[in-house]
Amino acid sequence: MISGLCLVLIFGAVGVFRKRRIQIVLAGAWLVALVWFFHSPYWRFSAVTLHQDGMELNYGLLSFKDTVVPLETPVRIESTFSGFPKPKKLYCLIIGEYRSMRVTVMGHDNLERIIQELGVWKKGRQP
Repeated sequence: MISGLCLVLIFGAVGVFRKRRIQIVLAGAWLVALVWFFHSPYWRFSAVTLHQDGMELNYGLLSFKDTVVPLETPVRIESTFSGFPKPKKLYCLIIGEYRSMRVTVMGHDNLERIIQELGVWKKGRQP
């Protein structure tokens, strides 16, 4: 995400420096496309932060979709296949109606650890 933004901004700065309008217009179009992509439903959350108010789902630098969901929201792991021609088994964390980015088999253990720690954290908060 950051590298894409940097490339577009450098491309636009070179266009401004060389006074090439077409390059500036193209950089603007790429910037709009980049921001649209990171706000689209194709981009999923990549980090979860626990607060007293709930779980904060972070989508990244260019996204304004960060959301806080209640701690009572159900959490589960879902598996799916992706890739062509060799399908790979991928996993994603589902918190309520929000899906995380997909991870490979090695990431499945991390997702299970997150769910376990979330359960421990929830139990520690109950009176």
